[in-house]
Amino acid sequence: MNTAAQDHAAVRALRDARRRKRLVSLEWFELAYKVYVVALVAIVAVALL
Repeated sequence: MNTAAQDHAAVRALRDARRRKRLVSLEWFELAYKVYVVALVAIVAVALL
């Protein structure tokens, strides 16, 4: 039987592995699109304030 600390460590390791895999598979144009969308939302937010 696992302890709470072991369970927490296992979940943390799985989360970290998923994050690394997601970052490795990220394409440059996907990243550029995300930056574009965030910048556009920021400009609209500033314009409306």
